[in-house]
Amino acid sequence: MIRKARTAMAFGLGLVALALTAAAGQAQEAVKAKVGEKAPAWTMTDLDGKTHELKNFKGKHVVLEWTNPECPYIVGVYEKGVVRHTLAEMKKMGENFVYIAVNSTANKPKEEVMKINREFLKKNEVTVPVVMDYSGAVGKAYGAKRTPHMFVIDAEGVLRYHGAFTDDAGSSKGTESTNHVLNALKQIAAGETVTPDHVREWGCSVKYANNR
Repeated sequence: MIRKARTAMAFGLGLVALALTAAAGQAQEAVKAKVGEKAPAWTMTDLDGKTHELKNFKGKHVVLEWTNPECPYIVGVYEKGVVRHTLAEMKKMGENFVYIAVNSTANKPKEEVMKINREFLKKNEVTVPVVMDYSGAVGKAYGAKRTPHMFVIDAEGVLRYHGAFTDDAGSSKGTESTNHVLNALKQIAAGETVTPDHVREWGCSVKYANNR
């Protein structure tokens, strides 16, 4: 009798565990980034140890760039001036525009990844916060696939655009390329619907931890 009771209890606990696992899976699925919906919340720390949270940018339009200085496509958008041009145009639009680079690279030690980022920013004379997503949790919540993969979040925290930075994957046209990020920001500022709200992203694959 006792053995049967224990077996029944173990079976019951197993069902509970399965139910909790399924619920957790559904909850994780629910926070996946989708254009037109609230962007997944995040808290990340930059190269200087400063913490940044999406909720603290309410009232501001936020651009996220998934980055990796060892990716030739990232090198291209920085060296050809695409990032500097984007930052300059955002500054002209006002103070309520924020640009943050997110690094989910985990194919080498975190400190080394941070060092490479510092050197890259210094070389290209660009000042933007680079926040670390070494676990890859934020990148996977957003569905970031490439470097660069761009995301534009409006002042209400709604994702309005994601995908390619420009229409020029090789960055050969530099600032003369069609800048999908700036187009999205201008449409948002004008109270318009962002079109297109997704352009197929190009670049290197994000080097998540499980891709080592």
